[in-house]
Amino acid sequence: MADAHGERLAATFRRGGESFVTLVERRRGDRRSGSAELPRPWLGASTQVVTPEVAEALGSPGLKGFRVTEVYAGSAAAHAGLAAGDVLVALNGEPLAASRRQDALDLQRAIEELEVGEPAVASVMRGGRALDLQWKLEAQPSAIDQAPRARQDTFEFAVRAIVELDRIDRQLPDELQGLIVTEVVSGGVANLAGLETDDVIREIQGETVASVADFDRVMKEIAASRPAVVSIFVRRGFRTHFVFLQPEWPAEKAS
Repeated sequence: MADAHGERLAATFRRGGESFVTLVERRRGDRRSGSAELPRPWLGASTQVVTPEVAEALGSPGLKGFRVTEVYAGSAAAHAGLAAGDVLVALNGEPLAASRRQDALDLQRAIEELEVGEPAVASVMRGGRALDLQWKLEAQPSAIDQAPRARQDTFEFAVRAIVELDRIDRQLPDELQGLIVTEVVSGGVANLAGLETDDVIREIQGETVASVADFDRVMKEIAASRPAVVSIFVRRGFRTHFVFLQPEWPAEKAS
């Protein structure tokens, strides 16, 4: 729908537990650059659809919903007591009657109908017993592809910042600071020294690198001082060790 001043668009919004529809006007020439996407709510757990086969394996033929396969440590759901093995059968009183594999996104859609900070009441079945768990929905962690990145051409490797999903997937402690190696050029200086993709760089030349800005600063200092050996302290899996890079600095031109 449009008028002389611009476009009037239908918009749906939630207030409390009610859903409203209104018209909003978007004036020409008033479009903002960039995209400021609103944070999306997040369950804080992984699930699988309770198909008839899963229901039978659980000893509850006819059961429908979503079985929790993992609850992410530190999430609001974990603090509320949600546990692996629970079966989500309703959310805020609305039944979750999933029973087919193609229903896998139904729970995500139900969560995204709510707002960050809004209370969620999850009705679950646990060991044949029904109970309700409540917590406030939190924002979905930043995607890995949105993490700040940097590349080091002299040593031929690249890094990115740690995001919350890394801490969940890799079981990284909250206090761990560093950068994740995303690329190591085959045959390059870093590769020959033993640096590997997915290593977590914690220190370079004894300096903590907690951000891409730290990394850029430290690497500029190294390029200026040209040390014969560059030490990198990394975490690989659950172990830590040093990697020693031996750069071949180009000869300085005579003045």
